[in-house]
Amino acid sequence: MDSGLNGKHILITGASGGIGLEVTQTALDEGAKVTAHYHENLQKLGEMVKEYPDSLTAISADIREEDAVSKMYRQAEQRFGRIDITVANAG
Repeated sequence: MDSGLNGKHILITGASGGIGLEVTQTALDEGAKVTAHYHENLQKLGEMVKEYPDSLTAISADIREEDAVSKMYRQAEQRFGRIDITVANAG
């Protein structure tokens, strides 16, 4: 199935476990560049970053803080350019 994600930059919040981790893996499998947000737990996500160093970056941010969210978006754009899709998964 061609989801149209190949070459797109996706920012996924809450990407360090569960649904977020699976969405991250699916996006990578589809050829997307992924900025994966986490707050404190980098363990599983960190392993994925090692496996996909050219297409995955992980950024820690407390998304309850507006300044932290702004900084996260700036860092994501510096790494992979314009963000095409945001998946608001943190909860």
